[in-house]
Amino acid sequence: MARFENALASYAMAANTRRSRSYSRDRCQPQQDIATQSRTSSLRILTFNIQSAWRAERSEEPLLPVARLLDAVGADINCLQEIQISDANASGDQPAAVARLLSDMSRQRWHHAFGSHHLFGSGAEFGNAVLWPGDSACHIRHPAYGVFNMDGDSDSKIGAHRQGRCAVGVLLAEPLHAAVVTVHLGFLARGVEMIRELLDWLRQGEWAERTVILCGDFNTYPEEGINADNVWEKTGRYIEMMALLGKSGFLKTAGRGKLVPPEQSGLSPDVAVPEIAGGVYIDRRPQQPCFITFPYWTDQGRHLDSHDHQIDYFFVRPRRGVEVKVRQIVPVAAHGISDHHGLLLEIQLKITED
Repeated sequence: MARFENALASYAMAANTRRSRSYSRDRCQPQQDIATQSRTSSLRILTFNIQSAWRAERSEEPLLPVARLLDAVGADINCLQEIQISDANASGDQPAAVARLLSDMSRQRWHHAFGSHHLFGSGAEFGNAVLWPGDSACHIRHPAYGVFNMDGDSDSKIGAHRQGRCAVGVLLAEPLHAAVVTVHLGFLARGVEMIRELLDWLRQGEWAERTVILCGDFNTYPEEGINADNVWEKTGRYIEMMALLGKSGFLKTAGRGKLVPPEQSGLSPDVAVPEIAGGVYIDRRPQQPCFITFPYWTDQGRHLDSHDHQIDYFFVRPRRGVEVKVRQIVPVAAHGISDHHGLLLEIQLKITED
């Protein structure tokens, strides 16, 4: 009950008339399949960790590069992580600013929902946001319990590990009867517990009987923990988190076509990448799909082991009577905007039974 009270408080704080204008691509308009009498809809979703848009914080419109990228991609729903609301800098209410800028570009309505469970010393609320078109055929809404808070590791000596995190979700009306939830997870054992708590939450209430599309920055990758000196990583954590997702009915988007179990790469086992030592091919290992959503930029002070890997993902939990197909999943280059690339998913939901 305390978590739902926290969710209500977070929503009341964040959604207070923070509605701007937006645009709709109408890709989620249902189509009747005459041959099968089933309904098929497609939906385009972008997930993007914007790193608080700090690279443009001294400009007159710090969120303009982010908004231009979103407008160019043209997703139906945009999920943003590391976005903030602050009175201490020029960017101010970042979710509202992005919605306003998209409105100016398109002259159509746009809504947003914001959630935060971490307060910086400057007073900035640090969290995630979902933005969607107000006149969409999907009839999207952000419920009062649409923010789920997760505590950080209060015993850690590392500031980022102590940070609280949250998930923000929206509900899509019939015929999709789906939900889109974005999250930014923490590190080490606490990050595993965060995904466990979130999956428990998604088994309750209106989330329980919907197709759930879960996306965001999961802060893990298959090779995590290989470097024993890295205090930010833990060996086996990726597999543990993928197993939790699989047990909760989630599948991973790893390429066009069918979804795959979270622990699988989705690529043919015959495809391999050579390992090189001293310029000589010494072995061949199975290839993992890697969109490099966390690239190494030249303006970063140090190279993390997770650089040049995929740490941002889409997972889908189909509801009964729904067939899911990935039409495309591609990285969206964001050089100079953030330390992450975006990831765009176009998904098809085919309702075979009501």
